Amino acid sequence: MKTTHMTPNTGFDTPERRAPRAPAALLALLLALIPAHEACAQTPQEIERALEQARSYEFGQSRESLAVIAQAMDHADSEGAREALCDSLGELLTSPDATLDARRFAFQTLSTFAEEPPTELILDSIEAIESTEAQEQLIHLLAEQNTEAAADGLLWLSEYMTGGSVQRALSTGLMQTVRPYHVRALAERVKSSQGFAQRMAAGLVGTAASRNPDTDEAIDDILDALGEPEYEASMLQALGVVGGDRAFEIVSAKMDEPDSRNAAVSALMRWEGDEALPALRDLFGEDLGRRMGSPVRAYLRCVESGIEERSWDQTVALIEPALDAATPSNNPRFPSEFEVAFGLLERAPTRDGLALAMDWAKNGEGEASQRAQRTAMKIATELPAYNRDQAAGAIYALYYDPETPEDVRALAAPALDRIESELDHVLAWRVAGPYRADGVGGGDVLNHAFSPEQDPADPAASPDILWQDFYASNAGSPGRFNLETLDDPSNCVAYALTHVWSPADQPVRLDIGSDDGVKVWVNGDLVHNNNASRALSIGQDHAQADLKQGWNTLLMKISQGNGGWEFACRLRSPDGLPLRGVYADAHQRRRAAPEDAIVLFDGSSTDALQHRNGDSLRWDVNADDRSMTVKPGSGDAVTRESFEDFTLHVEFMCPEGVPPGVTGQARSNSGVYMLDCYEVQVLDSWGLEPMENGCGSIYRVRAPTVNASRRPGEWQTYDIEFTAARWNDKGEKVSPARLTVWHNGVLVQRDVHVDGPTGAGGPEKPGGGQIRLQDHGNPIKFRNIWIVPHTSWDGAGASGYEPLTGSHAITTWSKRGGEADYKVLDSGEVVGSTRPNTPNTFLCSKDTFGDFELEYEFKVDPSLNSGVQIRSASSPEYRNGRVHGYQIEIDPSDRAWTAGVYDEAQRGWLQSLEGKPAAQAAFRQNEWNRVRVVARGDVIRTYLNGTPVAVLADGAKARGFFGLQVHGVGDRADPLDVRWRDLRIKRLD
Repeated sequence: MKTTHMTPNTGFDTPERRAPRAPAALLALLLALIPAHEACAQTPQEIERALEQARSYEFGQSRESLAVIAQAMDHADSEGAREALCDSLGELLTSPDATLDARRFAFQTLSTFAEEPPTELILDSIEAIESTEAQEQLIHLLAEQNTEAAADGLLWLSEYMTGGSVQRALSTGLMQTVRPYHVRALAERVKSSQGFAQRMAAGLVGTAASRNPDTDEAIDDILDALGEPEYEASMLQALGVVGGDRAFEIVSAKMDEPDSRNAAVSALMRWEGDEALPALRDLFGEDLGRRMGSPVRAYLRCVESGIEERSWDQTVALIEPALDAATPSNNPRFPSEFEVAFGLLERAPTRDGLALAMDWAKNGEGEASQRAQRTAMKIATELPAYNRDQAAGAIYALYYDPETPEDVRALAAPALDRIESELDHVLAWRVAGPYRADGVGGGDVLNHAFSPEQDPADPAASPDILWQDFYASNAGSPGRFNLETLDDPSNCVAYALTHVWSPADQPVRLDIGSDDGVKVWVNGDLVHNNNASRALSIGQDHAQADLKQGWNTLLMKISQGNGGWEFACRLRSPDGLPLRGVYADAHQRRRAAPEDAIVLFDGSSTDALQHRNGDSLRWDVNADDRSMTVKPGSGDAVTRESFEDFTLHVEFMCPEGVPPGVTGQARSNSGVYMLDCYEVQVLDSWGLEPMENGCGSIYRVRAPTVNASRRPGEWQTYDIEFTAARWNDKGEKVSPARLTVWHNGVLVQRDVHVDGPTGAGGPEKPGGGQIRLQDHGNPIKFRNIWIVPHTSWDGAGASGYEPLTGSHAITTWSKRGGEADYKVLDSGEVVGSTRPNTPNTFLCSKDTFGDFELEYEFKVDPSLNSGVQIRSASSPEYRNGRVHGYQIEIDPSDRAWTAGVYDEAQRGWLQSLEGKPAAQAAFRQNEWNRVRVVARGDVIRTYLNGTPVAVLADGAKARGFFGLQVHGVGDRADPLDVRWRDLRIKRLD
């Protein structure tokens, strides 16, 4: 059955209406989605049955039937057969019972195979079909094509098919398809209709004209078609759809004409574009009647239409007057003006947007206040990192406001989770492992108890467990720790240990992430066990625990099955908010000044400090928290004494309440200067990426490894190991200054060489210098400042030392490992001599030592390697008693790494002398050499003949015995000697 359709008289010359053929790829794609039959139906009976099924069933049930039709069409071997199939598909297309998907299939297939496109068939069918639903579906299909033929047909149908849902479908279809050449015909429709139909036609005139890329030509078409005075309202409405400066100029001019004002206002109320905003704002407060609607809503629509073209702050400024004029909704079917305005404000994640929302949350009433609270929560979660403090402040304010509804308050913790997902994590751990058990793999290994959990309240008690320091190193996600750096990480577990300080007994929530399974102990109590196989996600598990006042032990056990191997842990209150005054430190780092420290400020006196001109310090001392506050403009504080090498402890606080608009170096700036020359920056850098001029940085030299800053208003710590530059007799610098820095217990600068002054530092010079605290114009607080000076050699007569060797002491030592010979001479020298075919041999002390200062002299055969063990251990459980631990190297070879630090029988070199020519040159061949070792906490310092060599930050071993090593020499028969004398120790613990 072939149908024809006569072109209706639409009032214009109709171009040839012919839908383009659907590409073959479209049919191929459709067939690929529809399961094909093995056999291809060819008989009319099978095709008719398939067509009937396609009409009768839902599309999901008729796919096989449609596949039969498609295959039959594709394999039709005669023109007559193909034409018959096209006629059948035409019947399916126009059937009152077919689904929209079945019609679309028929339409696409006919577009590919039929001699004539199905557009005319659809137009004829819409006239004849009785089903309103089927008419709407066919109109929808035509509109989908968006062709000129479809547009012409829909326009023709709309001339006489009026009323009801079909008219709305035609109007929607025309909005999609009308072309600029339809303006004249649609204008005639305006002139021949009234009321709603006229307004709809005027809108279509504007739509058709707006598709003309030449805006001036489009406006001229509207003026020519609807220029008569009686159609002025329709003309203005059409101009409102086109928009732009020229159209607005015409419409706004009519606002001043009393007879035209209503029509101009009506057009303005449908405007989209910023040019109309001032005029719409002038209408705020006017009651324009129900038909025209709300000027506030029209204004907000214009704001939204240009939201991509302006800055967020500009959008916020435009929203503010609309909020002032908005009214609650009286129609539950439509969102209120407050809802629309705050919905737009949520799309502007700026400080100004948050401030506006918070103002309404605090001062608004009813619906406006509650909607503003939700908006503030949403904006706070999306602010950039440098506004995180303002965002968190807004969330806290809403959370603690008694007027905030519970459903809004419940959003606080999730909002903080989003904006602080990388904050409040434990950033310093000690890790042991990997551990594995024979025949135990996969998830079972998590349930196998290894030595670190034999006493989970004190997991570091065993000297045979190697606890390696793990500090945060991922600048973008510092809370994540990757265990894949451990040896052979598969089907095993590792343990992570840290200590948590709490100012009081209190409950805590642990937000845990792990790849894969995890167990957690707090103070020896198992608080979480999840034998999972998964990738890490921050805070995927929660565990509740109780902290006691003071130090608490936190132990995690993380399993690895396959894939990655990571963990993370964050400390929060039970309701998910940050904990004030709680911090984690893998080594329970000392805060109180040790006995050998010089106290620079403890809250009672500033006598150890002065201004740079020698005047007494004028900073404000606060008796309540034993701190002092920088008095802006008074000048820097410097020590009265000078220092060279030292350990320095400083605590500081950046003030709360600094406006969020104050950023960068203007935000709570100060600095701690070593020797008045090298600055470790103090700045409010909370929540930011690490920067070379941010907190924890060596100013403009090196950014911290990670940003370990705490929030403004919380005390922070610097622990700084400083080694001064060294100069020769000619005044030439032979080695640079070196800094190692812990920020809040996190190692952020590891033995960094600084070649010259930083920022506002004074000049480098031989000898010592003052410690300086900077007045940068901000009221930074400082407290608990102390310093431990280090010397390169105290000498045999120094007080506080006890001898380690000599006939009265060495007799208690024992030999371990190999069979080298040791003897004690009358002079007190200890001589170690090699034997052939024996491994490394160690003469080991009976006592163990933790923190100490050690001095000794040695002399070694140029062919023999040796060393002195410190904090070492030996037990049957570790490699059948193999001596292991730190070794202070004796290396007479050309490499010259003497006084470097080696980890015997475990990790190898921890700090060599590579790149340290001054230290390498300090060794004296065939002479007595002097070595000084200072071990305090997790820092080991060494000096060789007065030259600084190593500053090692490593907390694997906190205690152990001493040992004098004679290195194995293979089968060499002639004995080689190494000699020690005047071994003496000062205990620091």
